[in-house]
Amino acid sequence: MAVPPAAPAADPLTPTAHEALARARWRALVAGGRPVVPDDVVDGLLRSRPCLGVWLLADAGVNLNSWIDRLGDVPPLPTSLGTLAQPGPAAETQELLNAAAHHAQQLGHAHLGTEHLVLALSRQQSMHDHLRTAIERTTGGWVHPSVTNEAPPPESPWAPEAGTSWLHQAAGRLSALDIGGALEAVDRDAALADRLGSPYRAAHAVATRAGVLVGRDLSEQTWDSVVTCIDDVEAVHADARTAALLAGAELRAGRADLSGAVALVDDAATVCRRPSQQTSVQATRALLGGLAGDLVAAVAALEAQVAAAVGTEAEWWTRSVLLVICELEMFAGRGGAVADRMAQMGVDHRDRTASATERAVMARALASLGDRRSSATLASLHERLPRSSEAWVDATLGLASLATGADPRRARALADQAVAAATAAERHVVALDARLSRADILAETHQPGEADAERLAVGTEAGELGLGLLAERAARERTTTED
Repeated sequence: MAVPPAAPAADPLTPTAHEALARARWRALVAGGRPVVPDDVVDGLLRSRPCLGVWLLADAGVNLNSWIDRLGDVPPLPTSLGTLAQPGPAAETQELLNAAAHHAQQLGHAHLGTEHLVLALSRQQSMHDHLRTAIERTTGGWVHPSVTNEAPPPESPWAPEAGTSWLHQAAGRLSALDIGGALEAVDRDAALADRLGSPYRAAHAVATRAGVLVGRDLSEQTWDSVVTCIDDVEAVHADARTAALLAGAELRAGRADLSGAVALVDDAATVCRRPSQQTSVQATRALLGGLAGDLVAAVAALEAQVAAAVGTEAEWWTRSVLLVICELEMFAGRGGAVADRMAQMGVDHRDRTASATERAVMARALASLGDRRSSATLASLHERLPRSSEAWVDATLGLASLATGADPRRARALADQAVAAATAAERHVVALDARLSRADILAETHQPGEADAERLAVGTEAGELGLGLLAERAARERTTTED
């Protein structure tokens, strides 16, 4: 299929756009060699590897599953079409390609990607405007993975299929800590992967499930499930295996098993291919080093990652890297530094559409400084989030901080709830942090003996677990109390 001459470069097509159009030609070929029609392009987009165009459709609320049902089945794309005649585009398809190139030029893009094809396919003006705004927001200032030349090698004789909104919905549900909704979305995606016969899609559903389960709790039962996920994707796809291994590392780190977490990160590093995932591997290493006690080096390494990612594919992940810094600084008892950093990130704890984790960390940091403007956010998160989540613990500790002066008894009760919830979810590192926060409340309510005993116990336990960051904080706060 010819690329229209209005395109901004000699070969502006991104790898995913190339694949989508190849699949469109293949669909027309197996239908008898007729010209390529717009439905073939839609089918090619939905069956290509995950791409920005399909992500934007899912984000806009398009029911991709109904499209797949309507378009029907297509034989697997062969590795080569050999000497078979290549069908050309129908008139309406050529108009679509011209429109896609025009949209790329209007947006100032030197490439022609799946996002421009989707924009050209949108017929309703409201949908067109929504997609254009989303593309401008999504591609502004950074290069999306779909426009790079890096692409994972196919794990079968044809490239992997994709094209459903379920994993995108799962990520959104997890961000809101709706664990049940996230797991339901993963199950639906796994069922669709089975229908399509796509091992690639199935592997990513399994890896996503591992991440959702870790968001629920860090119990041994969850660990067993994550190990199963890791084993299930071992021989299927490197990206999915890396994601599952990093989920396992997060679980072991949260349970204060730093050596186990390091082993999983080492495994992830050996199979990791994408720069974006390499960023996650490096960030997890820095997190483990910070928990072990070298906070300065960990923060420096993470900040260097953020700086190096500017203008690259990995820039998409820098926000999560900055959140790791905030979590480490919160564990170190540096609420002011956390509040400043999150303000620079543009986090607004009042924004109900933002990540629940970010909102809880920001609101707790402000509460530690006595800022009562965070009280409504903290109360809302405390009421609606699952008690097993780290964000619920953060919100509860923030409420306890705000209650310390006016209602010491309530402050102590809230701190006790936070400690109990973290312990029940087997979030050992978070539980130790909560106990130190409880000690702060005891000290501020004129119970220095209890506060000192709590800090001594936490310091001893953290030291035995190799959690130098928390051990040093406990020692520092004991010294402050004695002074």
